[in-house]
Amino acid sequence: MQSVKKMLKFIGSRVLFIFFVCTTARADNVHLLLAGGVNFLLPHTEQLRTFIIEPFAPHSADYFPGPLFGLGFAYQKNHWAIGPNYYFIYNNLDQARGPDVATTTSNLTKGYTYSHNLFIDGAFFITQSHYIKPYLGAGVGFNYVYVNQSLGFPFISPLVIRDRAFAFAYNVFIGISYHLTDFLNLDVKVRYLDSQPKIHDQFGDITGLNYQNIGLFIGLDSKL
Repeated sequence: MQSVKKMLKFIGSRVLFIFFVCTTARADNVHLLLAGGVNFLLPHTEQLRTFIIEPFAPHSADYFPGPLFGLGFAYQKNHWAIGPNYYFIYNNLDQARGPDVATTTSNLTKGYTYSHNLFIDGAFFITQSHYIKPYLGAGVGFNYVYVNQSLGFPFISPLVIRDRAFAFAYNVFIGISYHLTDFLNLDVKVRYLDSQPKIHDQFGDITGLNYQNIGLFIGLDSKL
């Protein structure tokens, strides 16, 4: 718990600092970003331990596409932009596959996962066209993941994973900003997120989670 509190204080102090810089800068350079869309959580490769499946044998969990939401601030100057961004991601479990074991079915498997992401992102605008500005960028931060799933393989007692974890994360993205008015832009973005949190199953064993996500965003970029 102490480590989580320290991490939250660290993240909060950095976000407050960047927010202060943004709000004290020239208004024309400060932007508020609001976006929503759909995310595709790539199949998890998890290291599971059960009494029947070979210890620490990997399995793959498939998730349905789900909603996502993004909120952020950015300080933009010429070709560059930097600022804090928050993302929320949610997905329902579809099915899971184990080694040499039949794929789980919907009546045996259920669950969901969600995550809160906080990044410091930087972006580079490839052109300075008045109406269309393509850009690319990247950022680093933290990913808070919650997993609640029951994996019911045939002839095997369900394996329950219900845990949460913090982990370092990075993301890369590419997008286009389209000029609507002097104070408002339409923003379309594709983002890839990668994180490796460690969670625990019902036996207390550590489960390595390969958390990779592709998000499709559409939103508004407004000058403050």
